[in-house]
Amino acid sequence: MTILFKNILMIMSLYVLSTTVLIAKDLQSARAAGEVCEGMDGYVRALVNSPEIQALVQDVNRGRHTHYAELAKKTGVTPEAAAKLAAQKLRQEHKACS
Repeated sequence: MTILFKNILMIMSLYVLSTTVLIAKDLQSARAAGEVCEGMDGYVRALVNSPEIQALVQDVNRGRHTHYAELAKKTGVTPEAAAKLAAQKLRQEHKACS
């Protein structure tokens, strides 16, 4: 690999990492403010009708959907089963939707 290619790869990795951290911080803030809750299906739900929260929920859930699909491939379960298992833990740690 050329040095340029390695540098581009490193910059892209840092960007993805920083974006993930920013989303996580926003999710934590939304949780703390009572603006979101954890669904039984492993996905976040908005508790307020705000464009910012709706966008956050979509971003988080898009990432979770991808993660559950990858986890399902590795473990041989369906993505839905992987999501429900994750939901059990998430709902214990964070506000559960009623």
